[in-house]
Amino acid sequence: MAKRSSAGAVAPLKAPLRPVALIDEGLDALNLGFAIFDQNLKLVANNKSFSELRGYPVELLQPGTDIIELYRFNAERGDYGLGDAEAQAMSRIERVRERKPHDFDTNLPTAASSISGTVRL
Repeated sequence: MAKRSSAGAVAPLKAPLRPVALIDEGLDALNLGFAIFDQNLKLVANNKSFSELRGYPVELLQPGTDIIELYRFNAERGDYGLGDAEAQAMSRIERVRERKPHDFDTNLPTAASSISGTVRL
């Protein structure tokens, strides 16, 4: 069925979004970033804000990316301060492997502010 625009022209109706696409659009509209990892600490999904707030390149956020790669990226960029980037990344992965919630504070590479949060596994 067609829909008339305010000018009277007939425009085709958009096909309804599938539930997954609708959920993705809704999550991408949020101003908070999040990512979901599986039991093997591989990236399953993330929203657009996660990439934008953390300043991650799109190629790093592909499903199946190991979380240690995100920690390495952060460390090499200097997010964890001065020091050995690999050691910094490994210290964070050890906390995650303990499977205990932990709090964090970090400076955002895309803004002059910082964020705090809790990792829940």
